[in-house]
Amino acid sequence: MGKVRPCTVSSPKRQLKAARVNPNGNSTLQGTADLAALRAKLEHAAHLLPQQGPIGVFIHHNTLHAFEHQTFEDGLLSGSAVFGNEPYLLEDKYRDEVSRGRILSSDLRGALERELGARARQSVAGLCTVIDLRLGMLEHPLRLGTRTELEWLMAETDALHRTRSDVSEVSRKNLINATRQWVMRRLRANVPDPEHPAWIGELFAHFGEKRIEDWTEARWEAFMLSALWEVCEAGARLIDCPIPKPVEAVRHRDLLLAAAGVDSDVMVNGHTFGAVNGPH
Repeated sequence: MGKVRPCTVSSPKRQLKAARVNPNGNSTLQGTADLAALRAKLEHAAHLLPQQGPIGVFIHHNTLHAFEHQTFEDGLLSGSAVFGNEPYLLEDKYRDEVSRGRILSSDLRGALERELGARARQSVAGLCTVIDLRLGMLEHPLRLGTRTELEWLMAETDALHRTRSDVSEVSRKNLINATRQWVMRRLRANVPDPEHPAWIGELFAHFGEKRIEDWTEARWEAFMLSALWEVCEAGARLIDCPIPKPVEAVRHRDLLLAAAGVDSDVMVNGHTFGAVNGPH
């Protein structure tokens, strides 16, 4: 058998630099400004590509070498904008780590303090500080859904009957007690009150106001959650939400994501990277 020549992988940048135009060819760009502009564009595009082609077992080259002059986070964001990839884990993955105790509340607060700086202690409508609001949003995320989904959730689950399991017992009792005091001292008093909402009569009728003195804690809890839902819904009606412009679909993945909320990139990437980086 003859000697086997090793197979080498030539990078796109090296191929571009090695390329020559055939002087006997028929290229209409030869020697023109168009050819120079084309070469400049190719050189610029090649600068964003890794120096070495894909390898199957061990990753040792920085594929974001074009952004090495930036800080780590800025380089990731720039690479994401250029290549259209997500450089971080999905938000749900981070929340899984929070629930497992791998990310602590003190970690989140420390990160927020560094990011917010002096703004951390600013008041938000006299109710809380900016850092407390942001921390609450991180620890207790809002669940999004269409109107139909929300109506189904309210009708078919115990969302309006029992407080979420991640709410502490102290907070749950404080909410119930505050609701009971609000109802008994203000809403049931036969005096005009600007805080008397329009929806409270229907809610009283649903829960049976005539026997309110006999309500159990579970019934007060359900009333509290229903009242909180009404307050949030009334507040949402006051917000003038702009209608988002529809995003034009470029790939089949975009159509699937818009129609079913399924990101095929997330489903495929794990298998792809596992095949590339795993043993052969």
